[in-house]
Amino acid sequence: MCALFSMSYGYGPGEGAGVWVSWVMALLLMVVVVFGVMWVM
Repeated sequence: MCALFSMSYGYGPGEGAGVWVSWVMALLLMVVVVFGVMWVM
């Protein structure tokens, strides 16, 4: 997990992979929020 966070901030090997990981995490967070709103409604 620490490696993923360091890669997402550009400290690890390959910044392209870090950007991809950060995008995936953001998309997962958005999906969770959308499902939470749908569950509440």
